[in-house]
Amino acid sequence: EDARKGSHHLRCGRGLTVPEHAATGMLAGSFSPASTARLGGALAGFAVAAAAYVDTQRLVWRNAAEVARTYGTLPRLSREGEAFFGPKTRALFVRRWNAAVDDTVGALAGELAKRGL
Repeated sequence: EDARKGSHHLRCGRGLTVPEHAATGMLAGSFSPASTARLGGALAGFAVAAAAYVDTQRLVWRNAAEVARTYGTLPRLSREGEAFFGPKTRALFVRRWNAAVDDTVGALAGELAKRGL
């Protein structure tokens, strides 16, 4: 009999004891039915999202291959020779960012300026 009464340890021979969940391979009572259902739902959702992603990628590459077969190659991008974040692209992003900020907080800034704040 184990010297530690109520300790949930099992004697496994040679005087060694291990926690009960280590001996049985599972955590006793650690997952409620609700949490198990949530985990199952999350895993099912992940599987559906992964399948949708793979299917979308397959469709994109299939269509790109069809365009390449039709035209001999994929069409060039409109920004010929410019790096992805080249000067023109950065200037475009800056203009759009500033316009979005002006639209979002412009009225508030004008009102605060009128009040001298």
